[in-house]
Amino acid sequence: MKTDIDEMVLQEAGQTFHLEELLLSLQKPEIIAELQDIVDGTEEDKEEPDLDQIFQDGNILLEIITEQAGAKRIWQIVTACFTILVIITSFICLGLYRSRENQIEKVGLTQANIQKISNDFAQADQKVKTLESQLASSKTELERTQGQLSNSSSDIKNLQNQLADTTQRLKVLQNSNAEAVAQLNERLRKLSD
Repeated sequence: MKTDIDEMVLQEAGQTFHLEELLLSLQKPEIIAELQDIVDGTEEDKEEPDLDQIFQDGNILLEIITEQAGAKRIWQIVTACFTILVIITSFICLGLYRSRENQIEKVGLTQANIQKISNDFAQADQKVKTLESQLASSKTELERTQGQLSNSSSDIKNLQNQLADTTQRLKVLQNSNAEAVAQLNERLRKLSD
């Protein structure tokens, strides 16, 4: 069992030796070399290292490995969170871009509708002006026609007065002619008698 623990400690020490140097800047080549000699079995004539020192070094290495695993896990979580954040931000930006495109399209349609309404309004305004001009012309023509009608009424009244006057004279002439005829008849009868 002691040999198994030593082998495990040496394997972990070999794997993390470089990381230990980088993280803790610890230079312990003599301890690693001694541990490597024990594993390789080359330390037959040397005295056996102190077990407490090996366990203490093993505990230090185990703490380093545990801290490295925890740090690795934290970095994995941070990386995953950052990746999720980037993906969510990308989807939000894509949604905003599509929304912007839709808004631009709606603004274009609205501007086209406003232009159409403006054109329709200009045409309606032109029609109103044309109708107003025609109405003014019709009003002038109506006033002229009313004036002509008024003149015609005056002319008709004058003609009626002249006709009444002429009728009166005609009656007077008829009466005088009737009297003249009656007198002529009377004289002719007297002459013939």
